[in-house]
Amino acid sequence: MRRLGIIVTAMLMVIAGWAVPAQAAIDSNISFVGRWNKTNASAYVPYWAGAYLRIGFTGKTVKLKQRNTVDLWASIDGKAFTAFKGSGTINLTPAALAAGNHTLIVSYRQVAGSYTGDAVFQGLILDAGATTFKPPARGCPAAARPAATPGTSPATRPTASSSTWAPTTRATG
Repeated sequence: MRRLGIIVTAMLMVIAGWAVPAQAAIDSNISFVGRWNKTNASAYVPYWAGAYLRIGFTGKTVKLKQRNTVDLWASIDGKAFTAFKGSGTINLTPAALAAGNHTLIVSYRQVAGSYTGDAVFQGLILDAGATTFKPPARGCPAAARPAATPGTSPATRPTASSSTWAPTTRATG
């Protein structure tokens, strides 16, 4: 019965033109990478440094719901990470995005061995009518990798004028 109430409330919010939050435990499109405490369905907490979340969304804006003040980093559509500090609702798009599909990564990083603030994720707020989706896998798909050329090293990197992806390796010893 509670779930029906949530669904009806969300539908009324969409009809009224209000933004609809995507709750952490309800939205299966959010990928939580690293170690996360998910015992509280409405508030997920990263355990260790390097934990991040990744999600695809439509619309022009995205906001993050945080329990208390925290420093965090976000990247939208593969652009450089931007530092944010705030509590409650944190606007990750001060300038609206172009309409369409977008990918969001939110990283909670440690500084000097501890988080700066309260790294408790409580969901997203999207534009009215916006949706979430599983974003494409990160990295280069195998089908897009160039075939090996005899006499070349697998550590070859693309030049600034090349759009070809090639794996990189680190020399050891």
